Amino acid sequence: MAISDLAATDLFGTPFADTIQRGADLSRCGTFRWTLTRTWSSEGGHVCFIGLNPSTADHRKDDPTVCRWTHFARAWGYGGFTAVNLYPFRSSTPGPCRDWSRWEENGPDYHARDMLWRAESVLVREAKAAALVVACWGAGAWDPMWVDHVLEQIQEGEAPWPDIHCFGLSKDGHPIHPMARGRSRIPDDARPVLWKAGTASGGLDA
Repeated sequence: MAISDLAATDLFGTPFADTIQRGADLSRCGTFRWTLTRTWSSEGGHVCFIGLNPSTADHRKDDPTVCRWTHFARAWGYGGFTAVNLYPFRSSTPGPCRDWSRWEENGPDYHARDMLWRAESVLVREAKAAALVVACWGAGAWDPMWVDHVLEQIQEGEAPWPDIHCFGLSKDGHPIHPMARGRSRIPDDARPVLWKAGTASGGLDA
């Protein structure tokens, strides 16, 4: 069965539009997205997918990345997923988000800084609450210090300190994006791969 079929219907052939619960937490202006949720079962818990920056998908509209997330979360036996992002700025390409994120160079833009900190807080909360955490922001993450900071926040501080998985790593060590092409394309039957193990006392294990 094609991915598009898996993403469009349940096991009984009923369109997901009739069975899935869609949600999105957006800023009032629509510029920022804090979370995107898709739920099809009350059992199995949620996967937390961590992407780079939000697309235009929302509580009404899916996009190809959302369809891939839906496929994998269902195939792995979970009841839904919550998508969060390293950066909350919504854009169909990373460029505008990258420019926005450089708040110190842009003024400084303290509103952008505050939105970034809010996104971090939401991301950490959702990751700690999830049944499975999957990093999948691809090779586009332009600030490795910010990435390391976010990972530390997930696996330090208050318990729990979850393992962080991925679909696999690129040749440069980045967690592969679900829409990756070429040699990095994720097989339809892929399973989550452990990337960063949590520890019993908090802190990252390499």
